[in-house]
Amino acid sequence: MANHNTAHPTAFHGWKILFLATFGQLVSVGFTVYLLGLYFEPLAQAFATTTGQLGWASSVFLLVAAGLGPVLGYWVDRGKVKILMTLGAVALSLGFMLLSVCSNLIEATLTCIFLIAPGSAMIGLVTAGAMLSQWFERRRGLALGIAAAGMSLGGFLMPPIAAFLFETFNWRIGSFIFGLFILLTLTPCAWFIAVATPAEVGQYPDGVQPGIRPATHQQTRTGETFLALLARLDFWLIAVTVGTLSFASISFITYLVPFSRELGIDLQKSAFMLSLYAGTAFFGKFLYGWLADKFSPAKLMTSVSTVMALGLLPMLYFKSLIFVVASIAVVGIGVGGLMPIWASIVAKNFGPQAFGKVKGAMSLVLTSVSVIPGPLGGYIHDWKGSYAMTFTVVLWVLIFGLVVSLLIPTKPSTPAGFASPKITP
Repeated sequence: MANHNTAHPTAFHGWKILFLATFGQLVSVGFTVYLLGLYFEPLAQAFATTTGQLGWASSVFLLVAAGLGPVLGYWVDRGKVKILMTLGAVALSLGFMLLSVCSNLIEATLTCIFLIAPGSAMIGLVTAGAMLSQWFERRRGLALGIAAAGMSLGGFLMPPIAAFLFETFNWRIGSFIFGLFILLTLTPCAWFIAVATPAEVGQYPDGVQPGIRPATHQQTRTGETFLALLARLDFWLIAVTVGTLSFASISFITYLVPFSRELGIDLQKSAFMLSLYAGTAFFGKFLYGWLADKFSPAKLMTSVSTVMALGLLPMLYFKSLIFVVASIAVVGIGVGGLMPIWASIVAKNFGPQAFGKVKGAMSLVLTSVSVIPGPLGGYIHDWKGSYAMTFTVVLWVLIFGLVVSLLIPTKPSTPAGFASPKITP
């Protein structure tokens, strides 16, 4: 077969894949998790419910998404990326449209369980990350960082947009507009761009033929079942560390706007606080994505835990607004490194061919952690009348994660009796 990429370098389809993955993360997280805090007040009024009850929304969302992890991983590793991403975009768009006409909390919850959460998961980083891991080798960390930056870009753009729509019209019209936008933009992009591997279109990772590309030693494990993954020490150390970082990230995203409102900041400025957090996380994803191609992902995971824990201190011990802003900026940089470092360490320790399976399995394991922050923060507020205790709990969780991250091996661990990795060029 002729080397199409040598004759036409700009025809490398991987750049379109990177665009799709980034746009998908912008929608998957920017339209959902980052907007939850803005939905609290209008939903509480519309459905006559409490903050504690609404706090379960993030848990339900993450529980469904995590539960789908192994299923998505199975189909992703079998090349069904196009179908998954297209169906995910359609489900998410329909979910927002139906949310706009829900008349009670039960209807809204069912819409989240059967449409919004599954749709977000299907276009999320399990699907997009597996695709990118096949299309990029030398710059895999940077590519994953750019895609993950889409989450922060969505978090930077969407809160002020949503606040404007909610105040100018109402949350129902805003939700319908979100659904229509996703249907008309992401859905056709997913269908026409998504390709699972370069071989499907006669191309190569990084757009370079094997004879030209510098040799790499990518570890690919064969026959690795779910039970075999559970027998590996590095699987659990990575999962626990990521779980603590996810706990902190979910807590911040969910309760940063309510916390700002508690300080007397209006809705637009509170939304800006969330945008600041997302903006610094955007920078963090690029930074850590670049670092992941140069340094050990295991060591960088420790760095992320350290930065986030230290970043929380000014917010907890000083009541001045300037220190709160400082905490938001520093924690944002740290949390920005979570997704690219997690994806990089999975690809390095388990191989890109098993990316979907491993990420899906870890997502399932992380369910027990992910469901805690939403209701915990809500009930702490109902109990104490403040969100300060919530962020104190987050600090101790981060410290625990920091200790665990120090134990992550820099080289893959293999349980006794398990097949040795096969080295492929």
